[in-house]
Amino acid sequence: MENGLAVLKDNMLVNVGEAYIVVNLLPEGAEEQGRSYDTLKLKMFGGPNNGEIYEFNTNEMKNGEKEILIGRTPDCDVKINDKLLSKIQSHVKLQYV
Repeated sequence: MENGLAVLKDNMLVNVGEAYIVVNLLPEGAEEQGRSYDTLKLKMFGGPNNGEIYEFNTNEMKNGEKEILIGRTPDCDVKINDKLLSKIQSHVKLQYV
């Protein structure tokens, strides 16, 4: 992680407060086939939001046009009811490298 930035990869596990988020990039195997991913899926494990699934269309996120906010306020795209988190704990921004 550099400057607070991390590159999310398929099947990555991210700790957020009392919970974990599993990152899935869909369709599976797209990168090996030379295709781009069209869906970012975030699944919660543990904590008060256990089992919740959030899906985002990557076309709407291209070039940073839309960021996914993660935190405990109603304005967040991924709302986690955990007092250990900031109102806006993190954000996900799509950037092609």
